[in-house]
Amino acid sequence: CKELLKLWLKEREEKGITSEWLFITRYRKEYRQMTQGAIRQRIKRLGKILGIEDLYPHTLRKTAINLINNLAGLGLASSYANHSSSGVTSKHYIQKTSATEIRNTLIVARKKLGIFLTKKYGDFQIYSDFYN
Repeated sequence: CKELLKLWLKEREEKGITSEWLFITRYRKEYRQMTQGAIRQRIKRLGKILGIEDLYPHTLRKTAINLINNLAGLGLASSYANHSSSGVTSKHYIQKTSATEIRNTLIVARKKLGIFLTKKYGDFQIYSDFYN
């Protein structure tokens, strides 16, 4: 994404576009700040092209916050979102983890630590913390 932004800024410079705004539109030979509605409409249109229904700027924000949370933790995600507390981020932005996802994450972690045995019974893989 960073590389695309650099390309966009370089192209603007080559075309002599000096607007301070990142997202611009041309109106009567003048470049202006793109309105929130125009940004929303273009992102929704891009979503349809990509096969993602109901894609909005806020969807992108929530996705970015979730990615940061998963990679660096809630504190950094909350700071990135400029929220007054991590509680706001957790309650309204962070995707809830299902019981199955939690279990699978724990299984992987315990296997890495060597505290989980696996036994195969027919076609089934059984996980156990007991050494018997």
